[in-house]
Amino acid sequence: MKRKVAISTLAASMAVTAFAGIPLSSKGLAEKVGIQVNVASAAEIDSAFLTKLNSIHAALHANGEPGVSQVREFRNDIRELTAEALADDQVLDELLSPVWGKISHHFNANDEVAVKKSLLKLVELVAGSYYDPSLTEISNIRQNPDILPGLQIIEDKAEVTAISSDDVINLIKDGEASLTRQLASIENITALLNPNAGSEEREALVRKVIADIKGTSNNKIMQALNALDNEGNQAQDVSVDDLLQVYRNLTGAVPSYENAAKALGHAYVRSQAVVDFTASGLTRTYSIRVFGFNIAEFLTWTSSDSSLISTNKNVLTATASGNTAKITAAFNGRVLFEQNVTISQNVTPPYTGGGGGFPGVPSTPGTETPVDVGGTVDAAVKDLEEILAGLEGASPSEKAELIAKAIDAATVAIDKIASYNAAKSVTVADGVATLNVPEADVQAIIKGIKDILAKLEALAPGSTAQLSPRVVIIQLGAVAEDKVSVNIPQALFTAARDAGLAGFEIVADRLSVTLPASSDFTAGAVNLSIERSNPADEPALEGVRTASSVYSFDITVGGNVITTFVSPVTLKVPVTNTDGLDEELLSLAKIINGGLEQHGGFLRKGFIVEPRTSFSSYVIVENKVSFNDIGSVSAWAGRQIQVMAAKGAIQGRAAGQFVPRDNVTRAEFAKMLISAMNLESNVAKHNFSDVKAGDWFAPYVAAAADLGIINGRTATSFAPNAQITRAEMATMLARTLKITHGLESVADVDGTLASFTDAASIHATLKDGVALAASKELIIGYKGNFMPNDNATRAEAAVMVYRAFNFTE
Repeated sequence: MKRKVAISTLAASMAVTAFAGIPLSSKGLAEKVGIQVNVASAAEIDSAFLTKLNSIHAALHANGEPGVSQVREFRNDIRELTAEALADDQVLDELLSPVWGKISHHFNANDEVAVKKSLLKLVELVAGSYYDPSLTEISNIRQNPDILPGLQIIEDKAEVTAISSDDVINLIKDGEASLTRQLASIENITALLNPNAGSEEREALVRKVIADIKGTSNNKIMQALNALDNEGNQAQDVSVDDLLQVYRNLTGAVPSYENAAKALGHAYVRSQAVVDFTASGLTRTYSIRVFGFNIAEFLTWTSSDSSLISTNKNVLTATASGNTAKITAAFNGRVLFEQNVTISQNVTPPYTGGGGGFPGVPSTPGTETPVDVGGTVDAAVKDLEEILAGLEGASPSEKAELIAKAIDAATVAIDKIASYNAAKSVTVADGVATLNVPEADVQAIIKGIKDILAKLEALAPGSTAQLSPRVVIIQLGAVAEDKVSVNIPQALFTAARDAGLAGFEIVADRLSVTLPASSDFTAGAVNLSIERSNPADEPALEGVRTASSVYSFDITVGGNVITTFVSPVTLKVPVTNTDGLDEELLSLAKIINGGLEQHGGFLRKGFIVEPRTSFSSYVIVENKVSFNDIGSVSAWAGRQIQVMAAKGAIQGRAAGQFVPRDNVTRAEFAKMLISAMNLESNVAKHNFSDVKAGDWFAPYVAAAADLGIINGRTATSFAPNAQITRAEMATMLARTLKITHGLESVADVDGTLASFTDAASIHATLKDGVALAASKELIIGYKGNFMPNDNATRAEAAVMVYRAFNFTE
C-alpha cells in the first residue's frame, strides 16, 4: 500500500504534466532522451513520442507571447511551491491530502516526513522534467537527498526493485499517451482549445486522464501499484477522486497553472493539426484534422483581403484569379493555422502540418510509431506469393492484371518502410543540428526493400523494371537551427546501389536534398552541410523579390569537398512566401560572383524542385524578364515567353530583344529544352566536329545527344546554326518526355498521323516522335496539316517548350 502512495501521487501529477509538461527548450526531453547514457534509451521512449514533443515545443513558440511566458511562470511557480512545502510540514500535509490520510498508518513517525518529501519532489520533477535542458534531475533521482531516503523506504516496504529514472520517464510517456486517447473526442478537443473553458470542463478531462493512467498503464511502476493496491476494503483504497483532489491541491496552490495549461493545450492541438484543402476553380475548401476529427467548421476564418471571401467558414472563394491574402483560422482568438495564399485556377495544396521548423514555416507532424521493417517485409512477401500464385494458366490479360496488382502491393510495402525517422538521433551543439545516420537501421531498410524487389522479380520476371527507382527518406524532423550537418556512412551508398535504389532523400522539416546512389559518393563517408540565411543579408538580392530563405549547400566525400556531380543532386526547396508574387515566375537562383544565375525548377505543391549538378547558395526569386518586341505575339505566346525566360530557359538575342518571329536554330532549341526540363549534365559528351568546347550551346547539345534526344545531321556534324524543322522539334519533345515522364510510343503511329493530310512527308525516322508529340498536343498542326519540314519561330518554340514544362499525364 505504501507503494501505492508514490505511484498514485505521480499519477495525479500526470494530470498536470499532460497539459503543462511540454518542452520549453529545444534541448529538453525530446533531444536528450536516447542521447545521454544516463537517460532512457530510444527503445524505451519511442520516436513518435519524441517527435510529438518536438512538434508541441515548436507550436508553442510559433504562437509566441504571452503563452511562452505563461509556461515559464508555471515552471518557476511549481519549483517555488516544492521548496516551500519541503520547508513547511503544514504545506506538505495540505498538498498530499487526502491520499496521505488513507495510507499514513503504514508508516511510522520516523519515516513520515522523508516519504512525504520524496513523493512531493518526484511530483515536481515529473511536472518540470520537460523544462530540464539536460534531464540531470530525473537521471539523478537516486542521488537526490530530498528523494532517495523516502524512496528507499517505499521500495523496502513494497518489496520492489529500485525505481529508476527510466521508470519515471516512461510514466510521463504514459500520461501523454493517455491524454491522446482522451482527445479522441471532438468535445474534448474543443474543451482543450477553449481559453474560456471552466474548471468543471477541464476537471472532467483531467479525471479521465487520471483514471486511464491508474487503471490501464502497463508501466513497471503501475504494475507494482496494482499488486499492492488492495486493502480488502474499497473505502481504504486510493480512488480516482482522491487523486483528482491532489490535482486540485497542486493547481490551486499554483495559480499560473491555468494560463499555462491553456497555452500548452492549444499548442498541443496545433502541433497535431493536419491542414489540407481541395481546390475547384477559384474556391478552396480547407480541412484541419486533429486526432482524426475535422475541426475546420469550429474555427473562425478571416482574410486580410476583402476580395478573398469566406462563404462558409472554411470555404474561401476569390473574386479573381491571382487574389492574394493572409488567411487565419482561430478558435476563440487563438490561432491554429495561418498562411499567405494566392488563389488561381491551377493551385494544388501546398501545405500539410503543424508547428514551425527549419525553413521557418509550418511543417508536417511527426511520423507515427516506427515501422516494423521485418514484419512489413514478411507480410509483403506473403502478399506477393498469394497474388502471383494464379499466374500459371492465366490468360495474358489476367497475367497483366495480377502483375500490376503485385507491383502495387510491392510499392505500398516499400514506401511504408522507406521513410526513416531519424529525429531521435539529431544532436544540437553550437547552433548546429547534426545527424550521424544510424547505419544498422538504414541497412535494415535497404535490405528489406531489396528482399521485396527480389521476391517480385523471382515470381514475375521483368516486373521490377516497371517500378520507378525508389529512395530511402531520412527524416530529421523539426529543426530550429540554421545549420544542419548530416553524416552518411559510405557503406550505405554501396548497399543502396547494390539494391537498385536511387539514393537517399535527406529531409530537414520541409527542405530536402536527394543524393543519388552514384559514383560521386563511393570514395568515403559523406557529409552534407546546409546553412540557412536571411535574403536581406545577401547583397546580390538587393531589390529582388524572394520566396524562400537562402540555402547554402556543401558536400564532402572522404573529407574532400565535392563541387560538381556526375549524377544530379535534387533540391526540393520550400516556398515560404508568395504574398504578391507571380508563382509561375518563381525560379531557383544560384548566387554566384555577386549576381544571380537562374536555374528555373518545377513548382510542385509548395516547393521548387530542381536537380543540380553543382552546389552553391540558392534562393527562390520572382524573376520578371521583359522584352520590348513581343507585342505582336503576346496574345498567343506572351505568357509562355515570359515564364520560360523567368526559368532561364530562353534568352533574348540582345538586350530587351527576343526577336519572336525569327526562326529558331537547332542549338537554341536544344538549350531551351534541356534547360527547361532540368536535364543539364557535367559529364555528357558528343562527337560533333562543329560543336566546340567553348561554344555557348556545347553543354546543352552534349546533354541532348547523350540522352538520345537529338541526333546530328550527319554522323559527325550537328549543324547548330541550322534552322530546326517542326518534325525534329516534335521528336525532341517526345524523346524528352519519355525520359522525364516515362511516356511510351503510341501503339498505332500511322493511325495517329492519319489525321494530317501531309503525313506522308514526315521522315520515317521521325514519325514515332511526331505521333507521340501530336497525341499529347505538344505541337499542333494547322488546318489538317502538320507541316513537318517547315521551320518554327522562336515564339512557337517557346510555346512548345512551355507545354512540355507544364506537361502532366
